[in-house]
Formats: sequence, structure tokens, C-alpha cells
Amino acid sequence: RRTLPVLTQSAAPSASPSAPPAADAPPPPPSPYACPVCRTAISLFDTSCPSCATAFPRLSRYGNVVDLAPSLPISAPTLFQTPKLSTFRNPVVSTIYDLGWRASFRQSGFPGVDGEARLFTEFLRGLDLPASVPRTVLDLSCGTAPASRAVAAMRASSPSAWAPLVESWIAADGSEAMVREAVSKRARVGDYEVVRADCAALPIRDGALAAVHAGAAVHCWARLQDGLGEVRRVL
Repeated sequence: RRTLPVLTQSAAPSASPSAPPAADAPPPPPSPYACPVCRTAISLFDTSCPSCATAFPRLSRYGNVVDLAPSLPISAPTLFQTPKLSTFRNPVVSTIYDLGWRASFRQSGFPGVDGEARLFTEFLRGLDLPASVPRTVLDLSCGTAPASRAVAAMRASSPSAWAPLVESWIAADGSEAMVREAVSKRARVGDYEVVRADCAALPIRDGALAAVHAGAAVHCWARLQDGLGEVRRVL
């Protein structure tokens, strides 16, 4: 059975993460982030939600990423955890993920990371969004973020061609082990944010994204309908 990445288009204007503006530039759009519990707007500089006081700690053991997944307490994987999640929260799995595991998906008809990046590029070019809409993209259930790295490398090699397609990129995964690997490998290409997030309770404002990418991921979602509902909400 052939499996392709999930590509979705926004039905509403998006916003990109905050960045220091140039002296003569207009103010940046608001942060796309929101508290996953009460939906109050937040930024990655917030250590807690100003409304419900949910804490957003930085995970020093896991690449110092911001933990925006309070619904997924961090603990060692056990047989009593949801099997689909505990597998990918195992540090051994996150280590070998890029050492053949991800590449083996090609045997089932998956296009591979490079092919996935090309497909997503074509998708972004076909987006029918006003030029004024910031292009903020979420790589959901990113794993070690191979797709994010592939796109980041293409953006770096041809910035003028990519400027109209992507302004900011977020890589998110519920696995603390996976985001640690994603942060470690990000240093090679840079230019995207990594956060820990639950696909069933996204820390994103309503309608804040231009597009969501979820490659070789949806089958791992323990709460599929909740995840799809969240994707629809943030687009």
C-alpha cells in the first residue's frame, strides 16, 4: 500500500513566530503559539500560561526545548503506556530512527525524505493564499525532523525562491527523545524551531498556520480523530 505525506492547506490567515524587526519594518505578526490547555496566546519566552498557569519548562536533558505538552508527562517508557507512543519515546528508537528505520519506509511505497520534501515544495507553491499572509508551517510528529532538515537545506540553498513559500517553520513531536535528536541535528542546517507538543492538544492558536506537514506519522497517533481535529483548528 502506497503511503504519502499528509499535506493540508490553511483556510484562514496565519501568523509567524516573533522575530526582531528591522528599524523600518512593520511590527511582526503575533506568535502562533497558544497554551494547549486554555488556548491563551503565548510565546516561547513564556515559562507559564498567563491565564491558567500551566508551566512550560525547558527540558535541559532533551535539547533545552520548550515543553508544550503537559498532557504527556515525561517518564521512562513502560508496558503500561500507550504502545504507539512509548515506542517512539524510547531513546534507542530515536537514535536509530535516521540510521535505516525511516529509509525502510520506501519499501512500502513511501517517497523517502528527499521525495517527501519535493512533494511538499510543490504543495506549498500551489497554496492559494494572499501575499500578505505569513507562511508559518508546522512539521507535526516530526520525529528526528528529517523532513524539516531537508526543507531547511533547500531554503538555505535558494532563499529567494523559498521566501514566498515559508517564512517560519516549527518542528513538533510528543516524544522527548525525538525532539532531543531533532535539536541535535538542527545545528547542521538551522532555521526552524523545535518544541515538544501533543498532536491531540496542539499549542497553536486557531488559524495560525498556513500549512501542516505530517509525513509517515498519522498512523502513530494514539488519538487520531483528536489529532485531525487539531490540525483543522490551527489551519
